[in-house]
Amino acid sequence: MGAETWNSYEENTEQIETMDEGPVTSELEISDQDARELEQSLGFSIDEAFDRYISGEESGLVGGNTHAAAGTEDGEVVLEAYRDVPLSSLAHEAVHGIMRQPDGRTELPGDNPSDQTLYEEFVARKAESMFESIEPTEVELRALADSRKAYEEACEEYEEFLPDKELDLNRQISHIEAIEDRAINEELYGKAEAYRDDRNSVLAAEAARRHEGKKDIEDLVDPDEETYRQTLEYIKNVDDEIFDRYHGS
Repeated sequence: MGAETWNSYEENTEQIETMDEGPVTSELEISDQDARELEQSLGFSIDEAFDRYISGEESGLVGGNTHAAAGTEDGEVVLEAYRDVPLSSLAHEAVHGIMRQPDGRTELPGDNPSDQTLYEEFVARKAESMFESIEPTEVELRALADSRKAYEEACEEYEEFLPDKELDLNRQISHIEAIEDRAINEELYGKAEAYRDDRNSVLAAEAARRHEGKKDIEDLVDPDEETYRQTLEYIKNVDDEIFDRYHGS
């Protein structure tokens, strides 16, 4: 191989192996190979998802089992994470980051904030599951069913205080907060919040674990109306199946 040909080969090899680091990836302990795998799996890069980085040691959102978190600060979407954040956590938070970009690609259909939050968490869990196995425990699944049952029973008991039982959870909680009877307020609020938390954690994870849809993460991040509707219907069917498993007649 001549000198000129060898030099050209070396230059091309370097371009293949080395990625340009952006303001966020340059702060992380992530190899070019891992960064490339993330981008290929998600359909977007970490630097597209986040405007800047805050070290985990300086963050109030990470610690313990939480390796990373997507936050907003001064109009920017920020990745708060340890520099050696696992790829699974990075993929999860990158979905939150890209979907929260104010001038980004995502505008979820509909006007139901509870469903939108649940959908976003499902997509984040789906991305996470591409790098690490997700499997809610039997205890967590039962807790989800129990919290739904407790919430529905409380709504029936105090239906006179809830003008529209068909409201989404977030709007329902706003009505509950306005109830003047403090004892009823606290009981309803606690049960509604517990079910909402379980939906956004356990249900989203279990639905992502079971999901075998053909849509890529990039398609789910910015869904058309049909994809959004079908995905939510699927997630709620998983909720019903779990509920029937533990509280079916």
